[in-house]
Amino acid sequence: MAQASVRPIANVQLGREKLEQHLPLVLGDQSLEQRGWTRLNAVTLVVPVHAGLDGADDFFLRLGFEYYGEWPPTACFVNPVTLSFAPDGDLYWLPVMIGDPGFAVHAKHAYENQTNQLICCSFTADFYLILHSVQPEHIWDCKRYNFGATIHRVERALRSEFYKGRAAPNKPQVVPS
Repeated sequence: MAQASVRPIANVQLGREKLEQHLPLVLGDQSLEQRGWTRLNAVTLVVPVHAGLDGADDFFLRLGFEYYGEWPPTACFVNPVTLSFAPDGDLYWLPVMIGDPGFAVHAKHAYENQTNQLICCSFTADFYLILHSVQPEHIWDCKRYNFGATIHRVERALRSEFYKGRAAPNKPQVVPS
């Protein structure tokens, strides 16, 4: 089970097994295609999420299950074409959150000689990877939650009054190859 001040250790086999076990529970009576989800590989999903009080802004959440089972999935917002995030070119695909005490999004967060996007929330493994402080009542409980709780927590934040729009206002043009 997740713990404060303890960095997750990857266990890809367990993550794959738990994803296989939990995927039907989270999907319910729908398929990946019906939900608009994309499975990139055995331990990675891309899930569309909706923002704004009217749900009109679409974002894409990439979930990684390398630590999953004991820990929540990793999570980041991605460009739906590249399925990755480049902080200098993909800001349109990053939501701005201001004032939510339990949820923040950082385009660039530096730790241990690397700089990555960070969804700062105890329902993402990335939160624990940086050894973020956390109150005991907010620690991920793998007996109580599955990755559906991560998706729900992200959407709840994005549909709150703390959502302030996109980090960049203009949608980048897709250049045909």
